[in-house]
Amino acid sequence: MNRLILHVGMPKAGSSSLQESLYYGLEDPRFHYLGFGLINGSRALQTLFSERSRDTVQELIGGNLRQLARTRDRWQSRLKAGLNRCRQRGKTPILSGEWCWRMTPRELTAMRKSLESEGFEPEVLVYVRPLPSWYPSGFQESIRWGEREFSPFRLWVPDETDIDESDLEAGLHRLDSVFGRTRVTVVPFEQHRLKNGCVVEDFCHRMGIDVAAGSVRRVRESLSLDATRLLYTYYSRGPGFGTGRGIIEKNVLLHRQLAALKGPGLQYHPVLLQARAEHIARQHAAVEARLGIPFGRGETAYDESLLLREEADLLRHRPESLQWLAQRTGLPVPEQTEGEACTRQVVTMLDHLRRHPPLELRLARLSEFAHREWRRIWRGV
Repeated sequence: MNRLILHVGMPKAGSSSLQESLYYGLEDPRFHYLGFGLINGSRALQTLFSERSRDTVQELIGGNLRQLARTRDRWQSRLKAGLNRCRQRGKTPILSGEWCWRMTPRELTAMRKSLESEGFEPEVLVYVRPLPSWYPSGFQESIRWGEREFSPFRLWVPDETDIDESDLEAGLHRLDSVFGRTRVTVVPFEQHRLKNGCVVEDFCHRMGIDVAAGSVRRVRESLSLDATRLLYTYYSRGPGFGTGRGIIEKNVLLHRQLAALKGPGLQYHPVLLQARAEHIARQHAAVEARLGIPFGRGETAYDESLLLREEADLLRHRPESLQWLAQRTGLPVPEQTEGEACTRQVVTMLDHLRRHPPLELRLARLSEFAHREWRRIWRGV
């Protein structure tokens, strides 16, 4: 069997930086990154091997089962072509998809058997993140995808399996049972545990990949607390994420605009985390038992100046953020920082931003798409 590297997340543990760096910057001739032309292989891998009846992205853009089948066929063709190219040229393929962390044992087994049928044996690597910082990062991701309820501990993409992504012990057990414990490498996603504090350098070092200076891309998808408040207000009290052709792109451009509103990030107050205190302790203990080192103890998870306790904290805005929003839209600054009148004005201004993204942002996105597609063709994926 030939070697294949399979990176499976977990979500919100540096996956985007790793995937972008491998997609655009991998120059080691011994390895080949299979990104399906998407950079992030999550959706392709889940579509190919999932038993679930839903595809969240297809639903948002108004797709149907026929379109989903065509998409699956295209990704299957790209996977087989990429593996065949690696086999012929003696390269080690790399697959990366953090959604694999959410796969059931049957789905993981289907993926393993498919790769083995092509002559490749997966070597799995997973980064696990301490939960006090993982929860707010995951919740913000759910907000970015249109979450309309205050659900700080719920799955950000619900599905029929109800797999709890924060159950680190169960997640590692699924991987061990399918791939074998000796073929699963578990790494704590803590800065002091990573090579040079960088997940990309750490991954490449552990997998024996030469990483060129300047090829590391650090992707920060998180929004500031102020931007998260505005977005949550808009989605939960306004029109929501929406559906239909082009809706994902409209929201991505909205998020890009909000990324310009700088400030501290989203963090949970200990009072909010107390609801999951026993679960957190149990999961951290399981990781410590697995690795034989402390896990999650050195985290500075709390900034007492800005902490999320309840939903009202997301609907209360700082005057500075409202002034920033008014400057961006040319609309009046709300007189209040909370309440129904303020909420209505915030929704109106965010709707204006979504409907009228700046030309430079739209051109930048077109450039990204062109660069990504050129890279896919040049890499032969």
